[in-house]
Amino acid sequence: MTEDLAAKQPILVNHSRPLLLDDNARPHTAQQTTTKLDELQLECLRYPPYSSDLSPTDYHFFRILDNSYKENNSTPMRQSKQPSKSLLILVTMVFLLNESINYL
Repeated sequence: MTEDLAAKQPILVNHSRPLLLDDNARPHTAQQTTTKLDELQLECLRYPPYSSDLSPTDYHFFRILDNSYKENNSTPMRQSKQPSKSLLILVTMVFLLNESINYL
C-alpha cells in the first residue's frame, strides 16, 4: 500500500514534518486556529467538510472500540463503566503513537 501511495501521492509519503489530519469541523477551521497552524508552519490534510462518511481518524477509533465492545458485551454495565474509560484512553494513546511513528 505504501508503494501505491508513494506513486500516486508522493507528498503524503515523503514528509519531513508531521502532516495533521483535520476533520474540517467548524472549531478547527476558525481563523485563530488557521493562523496558529500557519505560524507554526504545520501542514494540514483537510477532510471534506460536511461529509457523510466518518473521518479517517474516527473510522479507526470506532472500529477498535466496536471490536472491544463485541468482545466484552457479556459484562454487566455497572462493571464495564470503568474499563471502558480506560479503554478509550488506551486506544487513543496507541492510535496517536502509531500515527506519530508513521510520520517520523
